[in-house]
Amino acid sequence: EAFRSKECAECHSTANGRPGLPVSLWKDVNDPAVLVYQMWNHAATMKETFDARKKNWTKKDWPTLDGRDFGDLAAYVQSVQKLAPNRQLSLPDAASGKTAFGHYCEQCHQGPLALETRLANKTFLDIGAGVWNHVPQMGTGAGVFPALSETDMRKILAYVWDLQVRGPEGN
Repeated sequence: EAFRSKECAECHSTANGRPGLPVSLWKDVNDPAVLVYQMWNHAATMKETFDARKKNWTKKDWPTLDGRDFGDLAAYVQSVQKLAPNRQLSLPDAASGKTAFGHYCEQCHQGPLALETRLANKTFLDIGAGVWNHVPQMGTGAGVFPALSETDMRKILAYVWDLQVRGPEGN
């Protein structure tokens, strides 16, 4: 239902026949964090496709997701790929993500946009959905959507998830 309602099926199918890569040919989605990583790396292409197909699209046209949607989409992709669900999700130590976050995200996420002041009671999938949902607000051009490794995405998710627990530094 999430795949259909979020209009993923407009471009992606379970077999050939749509302009996007069929779900059955995606890199294996072993757990939802893999889907967050894959969708981030797909965001620049999707944004370009929106620009080409929907000349006057707005941020409201971008398919927004929540954490549950990510979980549901991961389960759907696993079923299409005929993968057994991985019930053991692993995120690295949160501190290991500080460097990756600093390299890829921190140039924008500081001051009033600092995530430790903007997050509360979020799961790591809610955070992954937040990454996806803010794609339309990001600019265009080289470097805006740096390709991330799966390891770096996991580190960033763990670090940002931990930020909400630690909260902002005192003064």
